[in-house]
Amino acid sequence: MTRILLVGGANDLEALAAALAQTPGVELRWVQDREEALDQVRRWRPTLAVLDRSQVPGQPGPWDLLRDLTRAEAGLTSAVVSDQEPEGFHRASAGLGVLTQLPPRPGPAEAAWLLFLMGEVTPALA
Repeated sequence: MTRILLVGGANDLEALAAALAQTPGVELRWVQDREEALDQVRRWRPTLAVLDRSQVPGQPGPWDLLRDLTRAEAGLTSAVVSDQEPEGFHRASAGLGVLTQLPPRPGPAEAAWLLFLMGEVTPALA
């Protein structure tokens, strides 16, 4: 079972969530804020967290939540929705366990890509 935690605004992640929810073997949870995300990472221990860094309330900086989630669960793999240019994104996310950058308003194609990447990464983590 692949556990995926979506963190962020409902409108921006809706198409991604719909595609992931239709996938056998995927359990999906969705939270809207920092405290809920930290609670779910500690208790539920997702395989992957997808963060929309522009849509998470209560964050002083765009990468703070990801740092906090990684502190709570060192093995957490993540994907981040961002329109930042790739080089700057790579520099900002270095060392945070980010699997990939997703474009704003990701949909079924990005869901398929995430599941492909998770299939490649998960056996290496076991």
